[in-house]
Amino acid sequence: MLIQILIHVVLGLLVLIGMYFFYQDYKKKKAVERHFEAQRQALFTPLKALDIDEHKLLRPEVNEVTGQAYFFVFDTESFDVIRQEEEESLPSPLVALSWQILDAQHKLIEECSYIIKQEGTLSAEAQNIHLISPKEIAEGEDENSVLELFFQALEPCSVLVAHNVDYHLRSIEYACQRQGMSSEGLKKKKFLCTMQKGLELNFKHSWDGRRLYPALDELFGYLYFSRPKISIRYRKKTLRDIRLVSACLRKLPQELG
Repeated sequence: MLIQILIHVVLGLLVLIGMYFFYQDYKKKKAVERHFEAQRQALFTPLKALDIDEHKLLRPEVNEVTGQAYFFVFDTESFDVIRQEEEESLPSPLVALSWQILDAQHKLIEECSYIIKQEGTLSAEAQNIHLISPKEIAEGEDENSVLELFFQALEPCSVLVAHNVDYHLRSIEYACQRQGMSSEGLKKKKFLCTMQKGLELNFKHSWDGRRLYPALDELFGYLYFSRPKISIRYRKKTLRDIRLVSACLRKLPQELG
């Protein structure tokens, strides 16, 4: 009798083990399918690149009738090229700072963008990424003055929005430290990170099924065209980024954005 019970127990365990490995194999297969489906979708891009100054989804149009300032969409660009794995380290001096002020219905109230003067030579790689020349850096705006304008514009807003908002906040705080300014105004606001919201949408995965943070253009492409690979034409990366973030903010599901 005892032997029969043991046999049944062992058989039950074997069935459970078999089911477990079957489920793991099924998960891997589905992950691979999602990976290749994303690759397939990436092939189908618009025939024409979207221009941030011309396309209706991206061009800045200040509305004559708006509500009160609510969202503060901003972007920083750094003197040094910061790799993703280096973003937790000490930030680099600012070479560009841009922002948009939107009302609660995402209508544009104001857009500002500044190239900031810094000492030193901007690397060729940084020039290619930011599309900012050494001459523009040398003739840029005073960092202290731009930061003062930044905090004045931020004051009436309730929510700070950026793609990888923690990194951009650290960049502002570091710039304030360099200028001997207070950054306390940042702590009074709520924060919304479009990169984190993109992760929650669960559309980008590694080969083994892990969720990945989407790049800003991937999030925009997914939200508006159901595909992550979209060609975007622009003349300054900092303007591209605030306009893409604002566009994503308008399209994010209400429960996320």
